[in-house]
Amino acid sequence: MKALLSFAMIAALALASVAVAASGARPALRLVQSQPPIVSGSHFRHAERVTVTFDVGAQRFVRFVRTTRTGSFSASAASGNLDRCGDRLLVVAVGRLGDRASVKLQLPECPPQP
Repeated sequence: MKALLSFAMIAALALASVAVAASGARPALRLVQSQPPIVSGSHFRHAERVTVTFDVGAQRFVRFVRTTRTGSFSASAASGNLDRCGDRLLVVAVGRLGDRASVKLQLPECPPQP
């Protein structure tokens, strides 16, 4: 009986470690489009509520999304536009359960006017 219980515990631990390894991909954020800014998130937890913050130049937009069953989502700052010179776009996605990912885009400075 003791051997059967030990085997069951070892099997349960092995299954748990396989489940953790299978979901081991880190949350990621990818810029899909820059005008207006649209991002795509992946590897978040299933049905997790995610707060997506867009810092577009001097403007800030916050969106709340829920991930799909595969842990992905899409979000946009529809009214946020980057200036063509020197603007910075920073997008941070934070899940309710602690998942976090970010992406940053820095546009080059414009050349000085002659």
